[in-house]
Amino acid sequence: MNRVRTGFLSALLISFSIAFLLPACNQNDRPLSPGTVFAPTPVPCSGVLGNNAVESVNPGPPDLVFVFVVPGSNTTLSSLSIYTTASTSVTYEAGIYSDNLGAPANLLVETGPQTVSAPATMWNNASLTHPINLSASVTYWLAFQSTGYLFGPTGSGAAFGYQPVNVYGSLPSIFSGVVQSSTTFAFSIYGTTCP
Repeated sequence: MNRVRTGFLSALLISFSIAFLLPACNQNDRPLSPGTVFAPTPVPCSGVLGNNAVESVNPGPPDLVFVFVVPGSNTTLSSLSIYTTASTSVTYEAGIYSDNLGAPANLLVETGPQTVSAPATMWNNASLTHPINLSASVTYWLAFQSTGYLFGPTGSGAAFGYQPVNVYGSLPSIFSGVVQSSTTFAFSIYGTTCP
């Protein structure tokens, strides 16, 4: 009988000590139940690759334009944005190409054609058909075609490429245009990247 009473008192004392010494758990501190997958808060994609400034000159109907970019670190490109300008609706598309000795080479991924209702003077963002991993210090070419866009002169010495196009559809799989560096321009196009 004493042994049972002693065991009961010991258990009661241990329970009381644990309850008294440990802080009470509130609803937010409850441990996850077995099998629960921990989902960390996602890091927003906020990196900028390219030129997110609005330029000042409207050249009218364009060719397909290519602008080279070099990521400073390994990153993932998820979408492309271009600034369109028109009082009517605008159709555009954008993509990213690999580099071949200072010229665009092969299409890596694109947004597909996008249509913006009138008036279409604004930044427009379109997701790529799938995100793409980019390597640090490697040259890539952002490309777009649009029925209305802006550009401006720049003193950066950056080359750009262009290629005549007749139809706004899928971007060409291989670059067959011209790279020009004697007269340089800045184009309002950038990619959104994730760490």
